Amino acid sequence: MTIFLITSPFQAICSYQFIKERSIDDFYIIVHVVLDDSRLQSILNFLYSEIPSNKIYILDVKFKAYLKIRRQLGRCDDIIIGDCFDLRLLLIAILLLKPFGFISYVDDGASSLLFFNDSYKGNFKYNFKKNALHILRLFKLIKIRQFYTIFYPNKSKIHLIYNDLSYLRDLKNKLSNLVIDEREVVIIGTNISEYCKSAEISEMDYLKEFEKILKSLLSHNRKIKYIKHGRCQSKAVVEILNKYGIISYIPKCTIEIEYIQNKESVSTVLAFDSTAIYTMKLLFPISHFINYQVISRKCKNPYYDHSRKYLKEYWGIETTRVYI
Repeated sequence: MTIFLITSPFQAICSYQFIKERSIDDFYIIVHVVLDDSRLQSILNFLYSEIPSNKIYILDVKFKAYLKIRRQLGRCDDIIIGDCFDLRLLLIAILLLKPFGFISYVDDGASSLLFFNDSYKGNFKYNFKKNALHILRLFKLIKIRQFYTIFYPNKSKIHLIYNDLSYLRDLKNKLSNLVIDEREVVIIGTNISEYCKSAEISEMDYLKEFEKILKSLLSHNRKIKYIKHGRCQSKAVVEILNKYGIISYIPKCTIEIEYIQNKESVSTVLAFDSTAIYTMKLLFPISHFINYQVISRKCKNPYYDHSRKYLKEYWGIETTRVYI
């Protein structure tokens, strides 16, 4: 038996593709979220459209719930984790695994790049969680089988299997004559509080730069659509969007699936180091992509340099960096 532990819509898509590629029949998917997380409905909208409901469990973050699920399902041979830096998921995996069972990973997002290349070093948050993983492996409490990923880094100490998002590609290929609005710019929203903490800037500084970007786009007669991040609680960004009459919403599933189902392509995508810039590039290669980084000059987080280099080298996407 294989159990998937996921926390986001993109992890759900990657997990489903993993199941289909390997023809896994004996599996369960555990959605591990705070129950008021606005992303929960997006995750379930996707899963219930593709997977029998008796294969899906929704559990909150309390370990008591996992003790109950272990009694109900028993221990499993394989665990697939959707967030490589979530130490809670790792501990839950140990709880649910049989002795000598295996752990694999699917992408959570661009943070996978830190995991592959050890560029987390110097960052306490990632360093602590990665070292915890190494300690568990050293004492043979866990075994890492593979990492299923859309990225292709230069090196990795873990066996990588490339995820070409064939589920989304097949969905897209069933359609023809996708409609493109050349004036439209899709802005992929970020979790602003988390982003600002990582970039070592204030939310006020971020929002000032964000508003400048909006003004520039509007001055060129562009039509803007803003895709909210499921965990972003910022009211200030909503006020700014309302000020300029910009449509903003959270997709019912994911932005990629929404565009495919609506038989639309996209002219321009603007993001702030969002995973969606990678997935949209795979699906809509003729589109124009713009990546922004608004960071402190003193920022020590290695992710931003690594992301900018990777986007340019492998995806041909330039990053505009603004220092605060």
